[in-house]
Amino acid sequence: MSSDIWVTVKECSGLDSFPLDTSNIWRRLEKLSAGRSELRRKRAGTKAFEYHISVLPPEVRAELLASRGLIETSSGLITLPQEPSRIAADDLERQRLWS
Repeated sequence: MSSDIWVTVKECSGLDSFPLDTSNIWRRLEKLSAGRSELRRKRAGTKAFEYHISVLPPEVRAELLASRGLIETSSGLITLPQEPSRIAADDLERQRLWS
């Protein structure tokens, strides 16, 4: 995968396949990127490190990308179409009243 997506511990919190505690998430990311320093870098302007998305297992990567409106295919990343915002029934009545 040649995408340039980097994630932090904070961005990985709440993912189903990851631990709940941030220190455990950090340990998991460190273990996944062990021996591959090119997949780990210091985030500019902070103390945090970020990890290339390719260190994540496929199911975690898919969950993270889906939360960003992306899907990974063999030909690269595809942006999912945004769902149009829905108008509440009350708003439709107001629009009819004032139009």
